[in-house]
Amino acid sequence: MASVTHDELRKCIEQAYPTATLYLFQDVGSGGPYSVFGQSRQTVNFQQKLQQLGVDAVISGNCGCGLCTTKETGSSIAAEYIGIPTVTVGAPTFIAQIHSTGVNRGVPVLRTAEYPGAFAAHTEEELRRNAREVLWPQIEQALLQPISPQEIMQYATAGKRPYDEVIYTGSFSEVQEFCQINDWTDGLPVVPPTDALVKEYLRFTPYEASRQLGIYALAYRECTVYTVAVNAVMAGVPKEMMPICIALTQALGNGEWRKPLASTHGWSPYAWLNGPLARQLGIDCGQGMISEQANKMLGRFIDLMMLNLGGYYIKENRMGTYGYLTPFTFA
Repeated sequence: MASVTHDELRKCIEQAYPTATLYLFQDVGSGGPYSVFGQSRQTVNFQQKLQQLGVDAVISGNCGCGLCTTKETGSSIAAEYIGIPTVTVGAPTFIAQIHSTGVNRGVPVLRTAEYPGAFAAHTEEELRRNAREVLWPQIEQALLQPISPQEIMQYATAGKRPYDEVIYTGSFSEVQEFCQINDWTDGLPVVPPTDALVKEYLRFTPYEASRQLGIYALAYRECTVYTVAVNAVMAGVPKEMMPICIALTQALGNGEWRKPLASTHGWSPYAWLNGPLARQLGIDCGQGMISEQANKMLGRFIDLMMLNLGGYYIKENRMGTYGYLTPFTFA
């Protein structure tokens, strides 16, 4: 419904700023999803177009689904990187995803304008009224008001920490509560990753604990073998499965991985294992295989890996309308 809301916003700008020059989507295109690993030709062309036209501000939208949000926010991020302030328009469900996408790609604060409801559920008259009465005041304020230190702190990441830091000591129930508060679990009890247990798991890999496996989307966090072991312990997988857990974590580096997970459709990842290791470790390949213990354990590791190593959060950047099946494995 952007063609309707953008047209109404154009009228608002013309009325408030009659000397302004306005460019619509068809004049400048869009930046597409923004990658920290290297910008696409689309992103570079978009930035060059903005500079050629002398654009002073960008309004991007509408973010009304998970994949739309990634793309529309990408245009805002591309503009911010060349010094152009932006506002990204989104439905309520996707405002958190806009901020998350910006922070994960190096923009501390992305200003947003929240539309009151689902775009596709409203008539053209409602769309125009809401664009005029609800969106435009937010957009104008966002572009005129300087970003405050408080805003930056609100969305700032915690920063880099030692990979083997002891961060909490407590009873079993206290550890569960601590993990829940910090969004480190899937909502179920976890095995407390004590230093002794983690070191036992590290015996089942030839890699050093400090070895970096990669920097994975969506949060672009550095991932070490140690943090893989921590999540393997939490998931309750047997320590003999550490090589598989490392391989599954490295799969996060595939650029195709994250695309479906931002969608409002209900995609679920799974692991497909083959070879002697799968059989030696008892990964089931028969009837009811995804319900077998070993298969379920590795599925839970995938869930925790995505959450804690990749930064995939329900209602923030995993946007399935009804949620997701629990990940699973089969051989």
